Amino acid sequence: MRLALSLLTSWLTVAGWAEPEKSATLEVVKDGKALQLVYPEKAASPSSDGKKIILQDPRQIYLVNARLGDNFTLKIRMAILKGSRSASTLVLIHGEKTSHFGFSGSKDTMFAQGKAFTAATIKSLKDRPTPPFVLDSSAFELVLSCRRISPDLADLEITLNGEPYVRQSGKCPPITAVGLRPWSGMIQVESMTLEGSFEPGGVQAKHYQPMEAEAQPAK
Repeated sequence: MRLALSLLTSWLTVAGWAEPEKSATLEVVKDGKALQLVYPEKAASPSSDGKKIILQDPRQIYLVNARLGDNFTLKIRMAILKGSRSASTLVLIHGEKTSHFGFSGSKDTMFAQGKAFTAATIKSLKDRPTPPFVLDSSAFELVLSCRRISPDLADLEITLNGEPYVRQSGKCPPITAVGLRPWSGMIQVESMTLEGSFEPGGVQAKHYQPMEAEAQPAK
């Protein structure tokens, strides 16, 4: 009986069937504590008021300490302090490269840069104004969802307070890590949760610091 089950499993795998990915949840930031964030030793450590943490080193990316799988959702309850004068980004890591989705408060514009985003997405955000709740430093929810279709294709969505700002299906390299970068301001994080397929730990922040010329907030 065991041999028959083994042979059946092998046949199903060869035929292209595989068990669904197991879903997990990782609390990254909770109750004013950075539980699963990684950043270089030279970076300014997140500060806390007991309820929220503040990321404030513009040179660094504060990464979720998990190696991402094919399907995941990242939920962040956050605010950008002095949002009307700041630029901050959500950073997607693929290989040694970075892609950025962000806000340029001083120019009142949104932007996307890098190979994780399609040309249509990048173009659509150029003329889209920054939401008022970002400019006035109100708390909002950012949700990033990725569903891998093939090694080179994925469905990618980013919403702010439930409204989609990125919704694309197309070329997208495998996203291996994700984080936040406070380019010219401070990001206040109330909570951050990762759900889906991932391997906790193993993220080396020093490997993912972008060159200044690689990704800059829109001017």
